[in-house]
Amino acid sequence: GLCTSVESVTITQPTTAVDVTAAVSSSFNGQDVSCFGANDGQATASPSGGTPASSGYVFQWDANAANQNTATATGLSVANNPYEVIITDSLGCIDSASLVLSQPASVTATIASSISVTCFGDSSGQATIAASGGTGTYNFLWSDGQTSVTGIGLQVANNPYCVTVTDNNNCSDVICFNIAQPAAPITSTASVIADPSCFVHCFVPLELYL
Repeated sequence: GLCTSVESVTITQPTTAVDVTAAVSSSFNGQDVSCFGANDGQATASPSGGTPASSGYVFQWDANAANQNTATATGLSVANNPYEVIITDSLGCIDSASLVLSQPASVTATIASSISVTCFGDSSGQATIAASGGTGTYNFLWSDGQTSVTGIGLQVANNPYCVTVTDNNNCSDVICFNIAQPAAPITSTASVIADPSCFVHCFVPLELYL
């Protein structure tokens, strides 16, 4: 007769599928990168599931992230958005995730208002700086050492004035300008109008011309 044998096989699979999420992990006072155009951003991939090797998962970031192969990619910038990472477990199962970075607007300094020097050669000029962009509050440093948003005691002799505006992430902009003054000092001349009929006791008027 014919002999038969029956065997059973159980196929197993990982408890959960490979999964990865990726998120920006750098924070410069709430910004992904420190300054407009900066390349100091970071992103971290967080894998789970699958069958990781004893050493964990294999990470592979794309060319935009310079093909880095660690969980955290560094040196990222908005200019190279978007970024993608692929993770692989010990059985070759993969998953991918992508992300984009944001950045602050560039710090920009402008002259909000200015007051010219009142008299030729004096130090009565003033100027106020307006700042925008960047992150947080601003610090002001004038070329003559002042640190307020408004510079006082300005004089033409110290032209040009340069002001460096810096935000909380040390991003900065510089604006330079000249303070104005009258074209020339006020001058005066005096002349004596004499009456030739007088000698000692006559009144001699003095006229002053400006």
